[in-house]
Amino acid sequence: MGLPSVRAAEKGKAPEMNLTRTADKVLIRYGTRDLCGYQLTQPFGSGLSVASACYFHPLTTPGGTVVTAVGPDDHRHHRGIFFGWVEMKGAQSADFWGGGEFAPAKGRQIVNKLVETSPPGFGYLRFRCVNDWQVDGVRMVGEDLRVGFGILDGASTLELSVQLKVDAPVTLARRGFGGFAVRLRKEGQLQAIGPAGAVALAPPKHTDPGTNWPDAPWYGLHSKYPDGKETTVVVVGRHTHPPTSWHVVPGIGLINPSITGPGPVVLTPDKPLVLRYRVMAFDGAPKPALIARLGESWYNGRQ
Repeated sequence: MGLPSVRAAEKGKAPEMNLTRTADKVLIRYGTRDLCGYQLTQPFGSGLSVASACYFHPLTTPGGTVVTAVGPDDHRHHRGIFFGWVEMKGAQSADFWGGGEFAPAKGRQIVNKLVETSPPGFGYLRFRCVNDWQVDGVRMVGEDLRVGFGILDGASTLELSVQLKVDAPVTLARRGFGGFAVRLRKEGQLQAIGPAGAVALAPPKHTDPGTNWPDAPWYGLHSKYPDGKETTVVVVGRHTHPPTSWHVVPGIGLINPSITGPGPVVLTPDKPLVLRYRVMAFDGAPKPALIARLGESWYNGRQ
């Protein structure tokens, strides 16, 4: 059974979701059901090959299907929904994505420093996390992450606003992947979708940014699992972002809007990098008109 929309607030119903904070996690629940979690430290047995936590898992649909994956066999550094660039150049080089192919990943860790929670609204919960991106214990980047979560028109909707600050210039090198990533379960069949419908483009090559998919307000993956369940997960960007190309790999369940695909991005102390994303997880097959409405509203800054 699905959960009620945040629109129930218009009828004066009390909030039914709740947020709890433990030493290692922020967890959003509906009754006894987990809807979304933000991992502050790595749980025992995560299977991850990196030291960083600061990722979202699980994200579930309103019907209760978990869509995210952490530490999968093919990429042990992938961690649900997360931020991390593969090659950052400052006083030192760093890979906070975690693969270590283009820059050192050892000694590079994203560490939570602060969590602030807000009183629940009607069907919508908010919290804030401050994280340090550290190289051998020294901060390279400061992250201020604002999070909102609700059930909107039949979708578990995760809304993120992140501000990245530096004390000295840092360059995000041109790479086809890296940045904001959503890593989904890959079992069953996965079909990429975009504003024009099913996407028939070839998966991008991770070594060639030129093979990324063209920018669009959103892309998503429709999954058909072996047990017969279906989900649709959509990632929406913002028109104010730097030029973006998309590294979407259906075969491994990866959706990655890459601001470094078109070229390098420079962070300076006087101009923080601000990015905003919406992730929507639906039960069932894609609903094109609904996705278009919710996606375009976010992309154009009306929500």
